[in-house]
Amino acid sequence: MIRIMIVGDSISHGSSGDWTWRYRLWKHLRVHGVELDLVGPRDDLDAITTAAPGDGDGAYADPDFDPDHDAQWGRPFLAEKDEIESKVRVHRPDLLLVLLGINDLFWHGLPAEENEANVRSFVAAARRGAPGLRLVLGTVLDTQRARDDVVFNARVSEFNRRLVLLADDLSTPGSPVAIAPTATEFVASAHTWDGTHPNPRGELRIAAAFADLLALRFALGGPYPRPFPNVPDLPPETKRVMT
Repeated sequence: MIRIMIVGDSISHGSSGDWTWRYRLWKHLRVHGVELDLVGPRDDLDAITTAAPGDGDGAYADPDFDPDHDAQWGRPFLAEKDEIESKVRVHRPDLLLVLLGINDLFWHGLPAEENEANVRSFVAAARRGAPGLRLVLGTVLDTQRARDDVVFNARVSEFNRRLVLLADDLSTPGSPVAIAPTATEFVASAHTWDGTHPNPRGELRIAAAFADLLALRFALGGPYPRPFPNVPDLPPETKRVMT
């Protein structure tokens, strides 16, 4: 049994009616015979159909999976670096799958040097919680904002470039740090429902990037099959915000 904690923001948290990429990865690993326990302080989605921020929703498209996670709508590395040590101590993961960074760039507007320092602090804090922890960091995904704004797109590219270098620098034999290239097959126009958050096709591509890395680097499960299957879109009313 391997204990995995998914650490993320809204992209991993998901919202009302989603399957989530957490679901897609859990299903894939189980098909490959991996005995896993997803762990973390939450098990919900964000209630996107209400105007109130942060209220939870259990309305998964399919609840037949292990929904525990550590993802929160709006979460940046800036905040998570100060909380991850205690969460690791409490939930005792063997492996962290981390998909953060877009909020550090989008909402907080942090410069590259500060983002790098925050990622380093995050990794150090996670290791204080469990010195032998394995970490997989996902790259920041394509967004419509990056498509429309060349300056923002350059900042995303720089964040991802530094993330790859950081993984090499911080990885140790006892606590490896690896990169899942989550941005490689993800295109905002085709794989999001609002320019940022993954639709079912996007969920598959995020899950696949993590699954491929887990298989290649840690011999956990197998690569995600290509071509990707056809999956249904969510009904439009699922994401209608009530005011």
